[in-house]
Amino acid sequence: MKKQDLKTGDIIVNRGGYLGVVLLEQEFVLYQLIGSDPLDDFDDNLLMTDEEYPDGDIMEVYRGTTFLEVDDNDAYPIYCRDEKWARPSKEEMAKREKEREEKQKERENKMNDYIKKMTEGTITVITQCFYGNRTGTNVKPENINAFLRGSIDGQFYDPEREPVDRKLIHVPADENIVIVYDQNQEDEYLTKKFPRLYAEMAEDYKNSTGRELTPHVSCHIPELDLTLHTRCFACRIDENGNFCSLESGDGEKFIDYFPVK
Repeated sequence: MKKQDLKTGDIIVNRGGYLGVVLLEQEFVLYQLIGSDPLDDFDDNLLMTDEEYPDGDIMEVYRGTTFLEVDDNDAYPIYCRDEKWARPSKEEMAKREKEREEKQKERENKMNDYIKKMTEGTITVITQCFYGNRTGTNVKPENINAFLRGSIDGQFYDPEREPVDRKLIHVPADENIVIVYDQNQEDEYLTKKFPRLYAEMAEDYKNSTGRELTPHVSCHIPELDLTLHTRCFACRIDENGNFCSLESGDGEKFIDYFPVK
């Protein structure tokens, strides 16, 4: 039996022993006890594509019956993956579910330890022109110049080859929140990069869109008549001039200054 042969209302039994009903219009399997799985999580042979959850494989399919009849062994499957396979007992199901939860918890703990290690000694910022716009990430204060040049860990940053003239702008709504940028990159973009881009693309751009090609905007603060065009980020700054992580609620004080496009 293939996935395309399933019909709405079919009852499935997965390798873990759980019963589910197929809902084609909603494109998922709704289980009797444990939530649901998108049909996209199964391959054409009804095997779970998540290698970490082999118990999700569909082992049996019933049609024209109910959960109760399948539970009571009063129904016969229209598909059986392995005639030697037997549905686990309730005790076996509980044991396997506990083992799965323990493995999941172990993976989560490892991930939390990794995140803690990677973010130790960093500050939380919201940045523009780094993996898109309005991107939250963590940066070590000593790597800020490298980050402004596109290197989050500073490993490949050469300050002599790419000098940074770091500038800070205090946002109008909160003097403790600053926008940090590199004046050197701003100057280079406006005097070299954009004029070159304009010369190469302005005519084709206007012909295809009907609009003039204008400089990219990464930050615009009307109250200060300030517009930036290159990578920048928002963070906090303390009374000693040290960069600090953004806090809950800070985003509403500056996020509108960061265009999405």
